[in-house]
Amino acid sequence: MTNQIIYDTIIIGGGASGIFAGISCKTHFPNSSVLVLEKSTKLLSKVKISGGGRCNITHSCFEIKELILNYPRGSKELRNVFSSFDASDTIQWFESRGVPLKTESDGRIFPTSDISQTIIDCLLKECQKLDIEILLKHQVENISKNNVGIFVLNVNKNQSFYGMNVIIATGGYPKLTSYHWIEHLGIKIIEPVPSLFSFNAVKSPLAGLEGLSFDASFSIKGIRLNITGPAIITHWGISGPAPLKLSAWAAIELYIKKYEYELNIHFCPQWNQSEIQNELMNFKSTNGKSKINKANPFKIPNRLYERLLIISGIDIQKNWGDVNKKEIATLVLNITQFKIQCSGKTTYKEEFVTAGGIDLKEINLSTMESKKTQGLFFTGELLNIDGVTGGFNFQNAWSTGWIAGSNIRI
Repeated sequence: MTNQIIYDTIIIGGGASGIFAGISCKTHFPNSSVLVLEKSTKLLSKVKISGGGRCNITHSCFEIKELILNYPRGSKELRNVFSSFDASDTIQWFESRGVPLKTESDGRIFPTSDISQTIIDCLLKECQKLDIEILLKHQVENISKNNVGIFVLNVNKNQSFYGMNVIIATGGYPKLTSYHWIEHLGIKIIEPVPSLFSFNAVKSPLAGLEGLSFDASFSIKGIRLNITGPAIITHWGISGPAPLKLSAWAAIELYIKKYEYELNIHFCPQWNQSEIQNELMNFKSTNGKSKINKANPFKIPNRLYERLLIISGIDIQKNWGDVNKKEIATLVLNITQFKIQCSGKTTYKEEFVTAGGIDLKEINLSTMESKKTQGLFFTGELLNIDGVTGGFNFQNAWSTGWIAGSNIRI
């Protein structure tokens, strides 16, 4: 091994967390040597596609106690993580390197260019400036420590690399078997299950309304969760911020249900059932001569409202004065307890997120270092941390990567 280079730090994974960990290493330890090994032909591929190609880098949630509420798994542990590096630090880091950012009305933060390549270029320029070595098409197949405490990484079956520290930032894996190459390290792994997905309903009663957006409250039969917010009707079912958030919080329960479930929708969550009943009866008495499909007493999109009338068995050509109490009662139920039978899930815009991964009890969250193996660090989505949509998963990547890089052993 006398002729081999021994790196101060080797990072496995060239995604957001891995690249940022490398930058952190060189920022805090300028004279250290850092190598990034990426198994694919591209760096930062998830950054490229996120936010519809615009890259939602973080969220304008600056109170840590509020920020952690956006993580179904890891919220408690992230309190300390975000105390070291939070959303405001992310913003300052990018803007200080010439990337202007903007905050949209829902709190999501993007580069003002609306192009994810802006973020990629910034990160890679920093890597070049800091002299971080990066190798593509280098898949680590085994990791071990030799008898003098140096990590040995076997790559592509015939190559070995040596490091004093190793940061594993490979991202989340969809199956437990994908963790086989680190099982021997004795790290407990929580079985991964999908998070952040749209609800599939092939025989949806809302079919034909694809592309229509609306606000509602969503719940799943048998699961005590209720999420209110925007949604969109798709060709395969229901998607949008509120359903995605519900899928994240209900990820484990839906996995157990094998993705066979009943989705319940309340289209006017600001009112309860009796209030809606009274509103409809009052509307009937004051708008008796109006066509029922032309006079809509609620903020439900007209096409959706008309579909609810049809599903309720009401002739949409009727005048309000001709609608009977039974028809109104049926409409009330469909507004407040609309049921869709769902089967399966669809990954949201190629953005694959998993619940599960490295058990957080195995990690010192102040340093991201393994409690069992000195010099071994884990970051990003590989950990049992996942956030809802809105820039929260990237914030986890930046924060854990930054902390790991600043705590390597030199």
